[in-house]
Amino acid sequence: MGFHPSGRHVLSLCNDVSRYYKTLCIEYKAKADEQNKDWCTRNVKLRHSRKVWYFANILAISTLADLHPQGEEAFKQALLDSFDESPIHRLAVAICHKQPLAFGRLIENYVLFLEFMSKQTHRDELAKVQHAKRYDMTIGNPFPMMKYSSDLIHHEMMAILEEMGPAMRARIMTWFLL
Repeated sequence: MGFHPSGRHVLSLCNDVSRYYKTLCIEYKAKADEQNKDWCTRNVKLRHSRKVWYFANILAISTLADLHPQGEEAFKQALLDSFDESPIHRLAVAICHKQPLAFGRLIENYVLFLEFMSKQTHRDELAKVQHAKRYDMTIGNPFPMMKYSSDLIHHEMMAILEEMGPAMRARIMTWFLL
């Protein structure tokens, strides 16, 4: 019996990936407060690393389903192989051949986040940001800049989805977002 990646097995996987991402995002501040961890660093990571991870998974599953419309074992193996790779590699495989410039813009913005987070002084500044003052444009408050950085990444993700065409957008919306 042929496997159709649009069947319930892949939908269960999509649901699990979406549910996990939503679990990470829901009430992160309350969890951070409860554990005496800084909410700001968690927020910035959610807006950058976790979002890129989720987007990479969405595109990997969707594009591999497109490549293996009726091959259950081939699709499963390709999916398992892709999950052995980094999220950046999954994104590259999914979009680089059709949208190399969009991939480059997304990665460029993501690298700026990684460079920022690689410095202890920046992480210390994030940890000091008070939630009520997060949008204050003051020296020593990196949140507005990091929020803008995540907005750029989000914009690039939306542009990539737009360029994927109506059939792929419909698949992604149906499988992951509705």
